[in-house]
Amino acid sequence: MKTSLRAGAAALLIACLACSGDLVRSARKAPTGQWIDLSIPCVLNGESATTEVRAYFPAMYAVRAGRTVVLLHDHKGSSRDWGANTDVRRYADEYAIVLVCPSMGATQYETGYYAETQTRWNPVPGGKWITTVLVPFLREEYGIARHRGAAGIAGIGTGARGALLAAAGNPEMFGAAAGLSGYYDVAVLTQNRDLVSVYGKFADFAERWRHDDNIMELAVRLEKTPVFLAHGDKDTTVPIEQSRLLGIRLNHLQKRSGDGYVVEYTEVRNKSHEWKLWHGLTADMMAFFNTHLQD
Repeated sequence: MKTSLRAGAAALLIACLACSGDLVRSARKAPTGQWIDLSIPCVLNGESATTEVRAYFPAMYAVRAGRTVVLLHDHKGSSRDWGANTDVRRYADEYAIVLVCPSMGATQYETGYYAETQTRWNPVPGGKWITTVLVPFLREEYGIARHRGAAGIAGIGTGARGALLAAAGNPEMFGAAAGLSGYYDVAVLTQNRDLVSVYGKFADFAERWRHDDNIMELAVRLEKTPVFLAHGDKDTTVPIEQSRLLGIRLNHLQKRSGDGYVVEYTEVRNKSHEWKLWHGLTADMMAFFNTHLQD
């Protein structure tokens, strides 16, 4: 099984590089000070799909070498959610950071599909799409997020899982990550139907659930990748223990390694799984990225 998965991953990488190979090689100048809509195509094994992406380029983004933050929405959310429900654009202007909001639908940000996978977001698994399609597109088409120090990723809910999974799985690509109200240890969410539709039943594939896309295990790979975590203490959608335990895990790794791990953790009282919470955290989150992303 492991050999076939590795072979599949190699084929996926080749196919996605072929997708990005058709892109314009010279960096395109983007209109600034407004949200723009992009369409990113990809073809894999004869299947094609186009993903809609909403992006914001601040007027001074070129001065900061295209520092970029990918913002992921919650389960079945929209690429417009961040712009409509927070003032993230204000901080993008202040810090000269490009914002990129892909429309990821109901993906669980899985890094691979299995014979038991019933729900496929795209020909390319959601987690792989970010790293093998989206980021290469941004680099080649617009000349942004060209190195790990200039690229950050953040998300809410399911998107928080996607952000931390992408950062932990690809430490050479992202220089900082943030998760708001996210879930990170899927091995304790074995009755979640959306996860079962991707990974199969836990009773049949326990090792897969514990190891393949489990951020608690992958957290060790977040060394030198600063992490911002926050959660509302009244969240009944995603237990706050998910963020607490990841924060504890990173703190333990920090104590063992010296100063190799950086984590900022916040619990917000009397807030649930809601935009009021995430709107209120946007200023701190963007200040975090401004501190840790490099020119």
